[in-house]
Amino acid sequence: MVTSYFGGHFLSTWFNWYIAGAFDLLVITPFLLLWTDSAQWRQISKQELLRVSYLGLLVGLVGWVDFRLNFVPGTYFSFPFLLLAAFRGGILGAVTSSVVLTIVATSLTVTGYGPFRHYPNVSHEEQVLFLQIYLAFVVLSTLPVAAILEHRKLLNAAQALADQTRLGRYDVLTDLPNRVLFSERLKLAQDQAAYEHGTASLLVIDLDRFKPVNDLHGHIVGDQLLQLVAKRLSGIVDNQETTARLGGDEFSIVSYPSSEEAAEHLAERIISEIGKTFEVQGLSIQIGCCIGIAMSMGAAIAETTLMTRADAALYDAKAAGRNGYRFYEPGQDIRLRERAELESELRVALKQHEIQPHYQPIVALSDGTLVGFEMLARWKHGTKGNVPPSIFIPLAEAIGLIEQMTDQLIHQACQAALSWPDHVFIAVNVSPVQLRHRRLPALIAAALTETGMPATRLHVELTESALIDDFEMASSVLADLKAMGISLSLDDFGTGYSSLRHLQRLPFDKLKIDMEFVRTMNCTEASRKIVASIINLGHSFGLHIVAEGIDSLKTAEMLKRMNCDFGQGWLFGKAMPLDEATLFCSQANHLGK
Repeated sequence: MVTSYFGGHFLSTWFNWYIAGAFDLLVITPFLLLWTDSAQWRQISKQELLRVSYLGLLVGLVGWVDFRLNFVPGTYFSFPFLLLAAFRGGILGAVTSSVVLTIVATSLTVTGYGPFRHYPNVSHEEQVLFLQIYLAFVVLSTLPVAAILEHRKLLNAAQALADQTRLGRYDVLTDLPNRVLFSERLKLAQDQAAYEHGTASLLVIDLDRFKPVNDLHGHIVGDQLLQLVAKRLSGIVDNQETTARLGGDEFSIVSYPSSEEAAEHLAERIISEIGKTFEVQGLSIQIGCCIGIAMSMGAAIAETTLMTRADAALYDAKAAGRNGYRFYEPGQDIRLRERAELESELRVALKQHEIQPHYQPIVALSDGTLVGFEMLARWKHGTKGNVPPSIFIPLAEAIGLIEQMTDQLIHQACQAALSWPDHVFIAVNVSPVQLRHRRLPALIAAALTETGMPATRLHVELTESALIDDFEMASSVLADLKAMGISLSLDDFGTGYSSLRHLQRLPFDKLKIDMEFVRTMNCTEASRKIVASIINLGHSFGLHIVAEGIDSLKTAEMLKRMNCDFGQGWLFGKAMPLDEATLFCSQANHLGK
């Protein structure tokens, strides 16, 4: 048909170029390029193929109208719709639409239904030449647009991949390296230290008093505080050191080359900078930090081993108090493993209610009458025996179990007190950690409601150290407890943080004199004067006075002469389980006489 219409001259002049060149260029080459990369085909979804097909049909239909109605095809609708195909379908859409338009234009021209039917003097060669120019225009104008859009798409994909990669290696809040990137930097520093027989240092930093900031002022203030901490840490380190946020309020720094002196100097600078006041949303916030330091000297040490050593050193630093640092020493990791083991056992013990309340009598010194019991937590371990409260209570505070433990113990103590005479109260100790949260009054209210225990029979004791971290929060919590009708006692008065401000501003009902003064008052004049002063001071504020640690009748008589109201100690009875306390309560009439 082509021969009969165009003649042999067309075949010799244009056929090879048009069919072998233009068709291959427009159709075969792009698809061959796609076929060479099977991943490209797998990335093309069915929806995308369907969209490209629709675009091709649309362009073909518009091209058919153009070639049927216009002498200069493509100047009205075809070209805009080709650009639409390029924009919406990319390279694949542009190629497909160009192919469809080529087929339509060629078919109409060959069959004589194109615009040249009105111009019989136009030779076949001129028609073919026009088609070549037209198709060149299509290719040169449409495919570059599609290529630019495809390039932009690739750039956006590359940027998205870069952003995703960064998110996987950097902390979103502080923009510091996260644990993943830090592990790589730490391994690199260790490898360099091993290869060059140098020393790398690892510092693990844990913020002090950060959780109360979150609880009192909210997470927005807490997040901004972490950002300021990160900024200060970044300002301390140099280009050879990497600072990272490992999670929560824990940061870390790796340095190479380093030395013990350099690590110590760096730790001191960090403690100094973090200890300075932070200004956040008009608030002046004071925090601190503890630091654990581990050194990698010469021989290669596994990254996990070095982190474990730094964590062990940090644990010792926190145990020693705030704003301090410790270097790793042999044996610390053993203690850390023992602590982890005890932590696991404590969790099990709480689930199985192995932490039990014991009760120590409190008597009126005037006549020895039993007035109450202090509830003391005891843990009888299956293999370790009796674990001292001085060990498991700080552990419960550190790992966030103190609220659960207190809730269990208060419920049991309130239930036990219901079997005692109505005048016998139960005193419970509150952890300093719990005074940082507003949940404490609700927890105690729930225990009173569920057991039916009158609030007036419950006494809550706390030490002055519990008031230091956040006085305003503690004041609010104590006010809520007082409003419920609960009696409040200030424990261990006379040691460490004694302040008249606490007596003046907080709604206490009783003072408990620290047992060390009571135990030494028989042989030390200074202790007797301190005890007498505390009794007189407490009475001047309208408070009742409780003396702890009474282990002799002589001490009890001396306190009685000083007008001390209540006494507690081995003279009257040790802490005992519920059955013994109940029996003691039924038999007690005049203890201490």
